[in-house]
Amino acid sequence: NNLRCHHWLDFQAYERATMREAYRKGRPIRSLERVFLLLAFFAVVVTFGLHKTVTKHDSASSSSWFYPGLGAIRRKETRLYVPSPAEHTLMQNLGALGYNTGNDANASGCDIWYLENNTTANASLVKLSKDLNAFRRELATYARVVREFAGVSGDLRQNLTDHDVAHNHEVCRQLDLHPNGLLGIFPSGQLSSFQSGSGFVEPLFPPMRHPETCFPRDNYAQEEILHLMSPEYLVHDFAAMCRQLKPTSRIVFVDMGASLGFHDNKPIEDESYRQPALWLINLFRKFGFYFDHIYAYELQPTPPDEVFARLPPHLMPAYHWINVGINTTPGHELNPFTSLLSTFNEDDLILVKLDIDTPKLEMQLALQLLEQEDTTTQTTTTESNGSRPSESQDGKTSLSNSTGPRLRRLVDQFYFEHHVHLAELAQLWGEETMEGSVKDSMKLFLKLRKLGVPAHFWV
Repeated sequence: NNLRCHHWLDFQAYERATMREAYRKGRPIRSLERVFLLLAFFAVVVTFGLHKTVTKHDSASSSSWFYPGLGAIRRKETRLYVPSPAEHTLMQNLGALGYNTGNDANASGCDIWYLENNTTANASLVKLSKDLNAFRRELATYARVVREFAGVSGDLRQNLTDHDVAHNHEVCRQLDLHPNGLLGIFPSGQLSSFQSGSGFVEPLFPPMRHPETCFPRDNYAQEEILHLMSPEYLVHDFAAMCRQLKPTSRIVFVDMGASLGFHDNKPIEDESYRQPALWLINLFRKFGFYFDHIYAYELQPTPPDEVFARLPPHLMPAYHWINVGINTTPGHELNPFTSLLSTFNEDDLILVKLDIDTPKLEMQLALQLLEQEDTTTQTTTTESNGSRPSESQDGKTSLSNSTGPRLRRLVDQFYFEHHVHLAELAQLWGEETMEGSVKDSMKLFLKLRKLGVPAHFWV
């Protein structure tokens, strides 16, 4: 703006001098000539501005024009969500797929995966099945590439600067798993994406777990259990997340339902199965995201020495064991969102996992992420130990303003095990813990994503 102002002042001075000279010679400047002079001036200014803009983008990355999350866009400036074609079709057919069940019936999440070669089924559903299975095959490649990735040496933030976008881009480029990024691993185009911030994510699909759950092989029982509890269907765009970091960004994991020995009684030696939360933490660490704080909330009484005996030594300084029930009242000190709102900001990278196996409380917390600006009251919530918070005479807890928009700007990844009436998980969850339909869950997660929260089904 200063540059343009100087150009304008120079132009005015030049114009006055030209007019004085013209009048001195007895030849007034015609109006048309003044118009041409103005057009010429603005052409120079616009050309200069475009040159600077293109140079800025080129110095960051030539791919910043079409890859989500790249370039010099500041983090969380916009989180426009684009569902994959398969996800879009799925959302348009929730009723036709039988996902709108009541509390007395469980919908199958696997049936759609079996229609790929069906010649009598609805053509659009067959196409949907083909698209989902294309993603499933590419997902196997992605999981293998992630496992084989050598990892990053040290904390990424130590190599970032506050002023050199091109340098930061090169630092983050080392996290690309393919020369063409994740699109090189998922060429079918079935990844969903956020246009900044989190980049690509897996599409939303039933059975809300790894799709290989629907295709057990050799040892049926063990294969099915392993895939049911494996989080390797999650897709993370680490390069895009890296490009949103600053050297001063804090990396935080809020684990609601943090029992580290949840699957210790099962005869399967696999970290992703036995301790999914630790698998997620170690996955981020492998890509250079070192956690500064891990807030672990767990109601089940567990001696701290048992908890810390299970932790890798490198997590000890960051791990906060909070062995009490969660309170869902907004602003309560035992509501984990309260600490996020009072302590952290949008420059921080924040992961939230919600899995306390109490549907009513889980939904109260999930819905706090969906609150809009005009929300001024909320129905009374309940603590996870069964007690009720203080309330007004009309049975509602007053809020000074909605925390939903602020929370959505803080939470970069949200993992939620939503217990709904899904046939493949009914035995694992138990009927008493399931509320709502698969359609309800799909719409909830889609709404979270459309509001800018990268929401994932959890195990």
